Amino acid sequence: MSSHGAADQLRGIGFFEGLPDTLLWHLARVGESATYPADDLLFRQGEPRAFFTVILAGNVAIERAAGDAPPVRLATFGAGSVLGEGVLLGEGIHGSSGRATRETRV
Repeated sequence: MSSHGAADQLRGIGFFEGLPDTLLWHLARVGESATYPADDLLFRQGEPRAFFTVILAGNVAIERAAGDAPPVRLATFGAGSVLGEGVLLGEGIHGSSGRATRETRV
């Protein structure tokens, strides 16, 4: 997809509302598309924050694990959702994991 096509996709995402077209184009140009199969982890609880993405298709479940217990699903996000925005605020670790619930394109 061209930077212009990707910028058009970003234009429809509320998180980016109010950003000028030139900035959306630059974001689209440096962004990378990836597809995750169902049950793949996009990011893992306890690991350093290094992930920011927009879900273009599919769903991502946010999960938190405690001890040896199975992870608990906190929320599920779909197309148009932004994940990992905490990385924009500074260094730290992920307080939860993000798992694709079906094939997901970001």
